[in-house]
Amino acid sequence: MKTQYAAKLAALITALVLSTSSWAYMVGTTDVGGVDSIFAHNTLADSSAAGEEAWVESLLGYDVTISYKNDATSWSLVNGETSIYASGLSTPTDYYIVKFGNGGISGLDSHYLYQNLDELMYAVIDLDLVSTAHNFDIGRVSHVTEFGGGTTDVPEPGTLMLLGLGLLGMLGASVRSKKS
Repeated sequence: MKTQYAAKLAALITALVLSTSSWAYMVGTTDVGGVDSIFAHNTLADSSAAGEEAWVESLLGYDVTISYKNDATSWSLVNGETSIYASGLSTPTDYYIVKFGNGGISGLDSHYLYQNLDELMYAVIDLDLVSTAHNFDIGRVSHVTEFGGGTTDVPEPGTLMLLGLGLLGMLGASVRSKKS
């Protein structure tokens, strides 16, 4: 009886640890979330607000609106990192564009659409994922364009895995008790 209890407790603790293993970065004492995902990148012929909006709509397949465009973005290096930066956003944002000045770096696209994965009030980018050129730094950011609308809560894979493991455990316990 005690071994069954211990085994069930160990399985529950393991499942909880696996489901909460997301990585978060800090700026000072503020949790800014994890690095956001580059959804797409391109050099746009039309870099106006309407041009950026049309590009994002063509990629996402639904209408978006620009909620804020910041030409004076303040970026902070996250604690203990050399290429990961964070910047506060004006509203919770699912997608945002970072426009880089690409002068002098061949092959660098100017517009990067990020999907905000974790902390929706912060943009978190890794410059090493954009360019490894020696003269590329955060000072090349021209502006950040935030897009509103389309916010949907999606369960994390770890949470779904935990639910599945729990259901399998309950099924197994049910089958064992019927055999006894």
